[in-house]
Amino acid sequence: MPTATPPSRRFPVWETVAILLALASLWPAYILNLEGPVWRPLCYVMLGVMVVVLIRRLLAFERLKEEADRARREKGCQEVQGRDRLPWEPRD
Repeated sequence: MPTATPPSRRFPVWETVAILLALASLWPAYILNLEGPVWRPLCYVMLGVMVVVLIRRLLAFERLKEEADRARREKGCQEVQGRDRLPWEPRD
């Protein structure tokens, strides 16, 4: 029976490539001031891709935070070296 592999804590490669492509798509329209029917719609499409990547990464950070909290509760504060709290979280 195959065992489930633990989820990777790294971000998928496609997200990093999408961010780089989105940044590169801004150059022709906004930095180089090239006019054309392709550049503006491409920028809007890549903006949508960036929003999707942002939401996915925010959810991934939230999952990691919950996972660290759960591990700390299960093993006790002395055994697990994790974060105490995030800067925006209230003090207990």
